[in-house]
Amino acid sequence: VLAGSTLALTALLLGACSDDDGSSSTTTDQATTTTVVNTSSLADVEISADTAVAPTVTFDPSFALADTTAVETEVVVAGEGATVADGQRLSLDYVVISGIDGAELESTWGQQPEVVPLDATLQEGIKNALVGQQVGARVAATSYAQGQWVIFVFDIRDAVTVPTSASGTEVPPVDGLP
Repeated sequence: VLAGSTLALTALLLGACSDDDGSSSTTTDQATTTTVVNTSSLADVEISADTAVAPTVTFDPSFALADTTAVETEVVVAGEGATVADGQRLSLDYVVISGIDGAELESTWGQQPEVVPLDATLQEGIKNALVGQQVGARVAATSYAQGQWVIFVFDIRDAVTVPTSASGTEVPPVDGLP
């Protein structure tokens, strides 16, 4: 996993949960501000389809689902490679978009793709959005964590099955090795 590029990914993919209703309020001594939800489904979010370039994500801010435990997913572009299986390690590019204002919070585009294990450390809804897709797919998924909605757009670059044990013929070490 690349150091420095996993702040939002780690915080939002690792089973973060909340019990509030998804609306946002800020109270000061003088005023209360409430965020107005204008987009409440991924069906109303436009996501570009060219997987050779970073995705553009367009919607009328703010974005929120009624249920903060829900994860909505959409296959933007179907892949044509191997099918992704539970337990594999994925190499993917992603962008994280704020549901509040549509700003890009984080992206791996222009860097090395992120390596993510499809295991129990991932938020279940995000994991389910990726398992069963094919390499080459662009998949969008929503998540509510740390008090805000975000939209992830994942471009699956590769899927590798991680060996659980060694196999093959034992080879004696070369003389002089520690």
